[in-house]
Amino acid sequence: MSFYVILLAVLTGLVRGRTVGNLLSYPWKKMGFFYASLALQVFLGTSYAQTLTSLRGFAPLLNMGSMAMLLWALAANFELWGARLSSAGILMNLAVIFANGGKMPVSPTALAATGMPASRIAFLAAGRSLTHRLMRPDTALRFLGDILYLSRPFARSPVFSVGDVVLAAGLFLLIQNAMEPRDQSSRQVDTPGTGC
Repeated sequence: MSFYVILLAVLTGLVRGRTVGNLLSYPWKKMGFFYASLALQVFLGTSYAQTLTSLRGFAPLLNMGSMAMLLWALAANFELWGARLSSAGILMNLAVIFANGGKMPVSPTALAATGMPASRIAFLAAGRSLTHRLMRPDTALRFLGDILYLSRPFARSPVFSVGDVVLAAGLFLLIQNAMEPRDQSSRQVDTPGTGC
């Protein structure tokens, strides 16, 4: 979903007369934490990582750690309103993941509605995923879990959470902020009424 949000945000910026050059040249801070977070999430989602029995006990901590690194990277760029909104989405996801043992709970109803294969649902039910788990009666903060999905004509829609929606909106705004001409983007955090 993030790829489509980024693509839509960039296209929207271009329609508004902004440039990709502004986005690429923006003085981002703490990007190392962003890349480390992304790399860790990709690794935890690989079939290789799932075969490492020694990793299974640490995976919940690594999952939450990757989100903490992303949150740190966003906090370093809080001059952009999009970073603040994205951080709210991350905190929502982090709350439900922390409350459920380091894994994001996923609604079986939502999975079935999107056409998820029964083998994949069984995989989650068996607790074999390093980052997700199937919802159970004792799942905490269910409303913040992966319970949302897009209905037809969006076939094979991924399931996502309220936090993901907030994060996506923040990412869209973040790119719009960064594509602004530098003299305008630097004024966006000014307090209204303090100007001449």
